[in-house]
This record gives sequence, structure tokens and C-alpha cells, in this order.
Amino acid sequence: MLIPSGTVNDSNSGNNYAVTPVNGAGNITQRPLRVSATGVNKFYDGTVAAAVTLSDNRLLGDVFTDTYTSASFANVNVGPWSVSVSGISISGTDAGNYTFNTTAMTTATIAAASTATTLSSGFANVPPAMSVTIMLTAKVTNTVTPAIPTGSVTFTDTTTGTMLGTQTLNASGQATLNSASLGVGQHLISVTYTPADLNFSASSSAPNNVPAVTITGPPSGAVQAVNTTFNFTATFTDPDTASPSAQWSFDTTASANATVSGSNMTGAYVFTAAGVYNVTLTFNDGLGGIAIANAISSTNAPPNLLAAVVVYDPSAGFVTGGGWINSPAGAYAADTSLAGKASFGFVSKYQKGATIPTGETEFNYQVAKFNFHSASYQWLVISGSMAQYKGTGTINGSGNYNFLLTALDGNPDGFRIKITDPNTSSVIYDNRLGNDDNINSNNTQAIGGGSIVIHK
Repeated sequence: MLIPSGTVNDSNSGNNYAVTPVNGAGNITQRPLRVSATGVNKFYDGTVAAAVTLSDNRLLGDVFTDTYTSASFANVNVGPWSVSVSGISISGTDAGNYTFNTTAMTTATIAAASTATTLSSGFANVPPAMSVTIMLTAKVTNTVTPAIPTGSVTFTDTTTGTMLGTQTLNASGQATLNSASLGVGQHLISVTYTPADLNFSASSSAPNNVPAVTITGPPSGAVQAVNTTFNFTATFTDPDTASPSAQWSFDTTASANATVSGSNMTGAYVFTAAGVYNVTLTFNDGLGGIAIANAISSTNAPPNLLAAVVVYDPSAGFVTGGGWINSPAGAYAADTSLAGKASFGFVSKYQKGATIPTGETEFNYQVAKFNFHSASYQWLVISGSMAQYKGTGTINGSGNYNFLLTALDGNPDGFRIKITDPNTSSVIYDNRLGNDDNINSNNTQAIGGGSIVIHK
């Protein structure tokens, strides 16, 4: 009910009129309320779900709360999009005094999800499979939302600048590359993530340090019989590792897991066949730092001799040798100024009932990057403390060349290898250049380390 009140202004203090109020009735209608939405930006999460904040034009002092049931982006992908809001309602002390809109529109932006890329590495093969294969695994994770990144990762050997390969991420955001293309030396692998679309940001693996590996034993050219155990030792330095592992490899014949303890690595292997076996150690720090070593360094030998062992069969008369010499200037015809350490290892013997000897000969002159490896033998002569045999072989893995090896089992032991071109008879290498080919001690050079043994 409305109860009126009032006065009359008649310029006579209201005395000219009598005022009688009459009660009546009236309505207060609800005030229209405009509820507005402001979109909240988000990172890509693979959904259209949105969040907004609400505001309105209520009268000062009125008390109530705005809420909504859902808000959705117009598109799931990265970009600025419209956002639709539904289920708007108000509640509270003064809510009944208003009418309001139940939907609203606004805008917001979906930003690319940040990612983190990690790299782990291990061995893909199980010894004695050869050759050693490194397995590189990249994992890309979304650092802000549950959405799994899509796209590809590229593995690069940053030490050599070689791209090793590109792999597509699987449904878990992971990719694996088995790489057998790593050569002797140090390798530092990194991985870079390339998104399949703009919904994710690119990222790369964290920096790592390249490991350094040194084979320390046995000495280059160490000689043992078949079916005996060779023990191998090495050390490494690397400030950051994660479950480091290593493998010993023996030519392309076999390999064996190394035991890693602190900064030391050990291994053991039993050779069942005579021959000269080049030794390689592959160290993997688990984070993409890989070092492959094939040289030996110890207090009893000059540095960087090729790591090799000589295995002989004691059941027949034969000659074995392993060690190093100081190759003199003039020995290498392609560059007569060169001089330095050269390593050797050999086995030569006649099998029972055979007329042609068998075995293996390896000669490495690293300063010249010169490697000779025997392919076949023609004959073997053992006379007292002297042995000499002849055959053919390859230089740096190719060609066909003749060689004559003369060995002295004495004090000191002596070694000579003469390698010639079969077409021209020209000398390619001879560490006793100018001497004749007779089998005598004057035609050998005293070895710098190792041993030569004639077995009878």
C-alpha cells in the first residue's frame, strides 16, 4: 500500500485549502541486469574448455553473486577465439530485484603449450652381437597441461655436426633412434623437438658434457693362448652421467659388457680362435654423451697405440708377436719425413696337415693413418730364434698388397714388415729400408715394447 503525504503552497500558508490524503496501491518492477563475461587466456590443452570472470551493472550496495555453468572456446587450437558462456545465474540477498541474461559472449586466447625435451641413451644390442649400436630416446613433455605433444624430433651429433636422423613422436610423446653411424672419438648428441602444429612450442634437450675414455690395459699387442681370459681395463671422466654403461668390442667378432664402477671400467673375454683382435671400448653416459676409444695409454707404453691383443694356439709350432716400434723416417714411401710409433700384432702357424700357414697380421702406423691387415699367407719359415712369413693384405681396408714379415725372438725382440705393390714391386712401407730379405737378426728392428715369441 502507498501512503501519501504532502502540503499545499497557496501563498497563504496553506490556509486556503484542506488536504485529505487518500491511500492507494503501486508496483516496483525488477531492474534489468546486464551480466558481462571476460575471457581468461589459457595454454593449449586439446579441449575447448574455457574460464571467464563475470561482472554486472548492479546498484551500489546490492548483494548477490554471479555464476555460470559452462564456457567454451570456438576452436580447440592455438589462437584468439570467441568464448560462449551459458548457464548464467545470480543468487543472494538482492538477487530477486533483478532480471538478467543467461548467456554471454567474450574472447580469449589459447597459447602454445610449453614443452621440455629430454634425451636418454643406451645400447641397442646385447653382446656378443656386433657392431655396437647406440639407442637414443627422446621424450617430449608438456610442462603446463596434460595434452601430449605431437610432431618429430631430430637427433644431432653436435661434436661432428652430423644429423643422425629424425623420428616421429609416438602416442606417448616419445621417439627412439638406433644409430650405428658413430665412429671412434667423442660424440655429444642433442635432440630438437619440432611441433606438428602451432599448439606446442619447440624445445631442445639440456646441455650435456662429452665424456673422455682411456683404455689402460692390457698393453697393446698382449699375447695369450686361446681359451684363456684376457682382462681389460679403462677409465673415464664425465661430470654428468645417468646410469652409465660400456661395451668392449673385438673387431667385428664379439663384444662384452663392461663393468662400470666409479670412474673405472673392466671386462673379461675368452677368445677361442687364434688371431689379432683390435679392441674398442664404447662408453655411454646415459644422457647422449658417448665416447668410443680404440687406443691404449698406460705408464709402460707410449700414448695412442692401437689397442689390440694377439691370441695363439699352442698346439703347433708358430710365431706370435705384439707391441710397437719407433718407425724411422723414410720407412713410409708416401711421406718419408714421417716418424713415430707404430703398433703391430701377428700370429702365423701351420695347421696340422696343412701346407699353407694361417693366422692374422695387423700393422698400424697412426701418424700416417696407415693400416695394413693381412688377407692370406703363402708360407712360414721358423729357424731357431727367427721366423719369417709371406702373404698378401689390404691397406686401409682396400687393395691387394704383398708383405714379408721377419721376426726375432731374442733380447731384444726384433720386428720388420715390408709391404710392396705386386704390380710394380715398389716399396710402400719398410722399417728396415735398404736391407735385403734374408732371415737374420740384422734385418729386424728392436721393438719399443711388447714381445715376440716363437712357439715350438
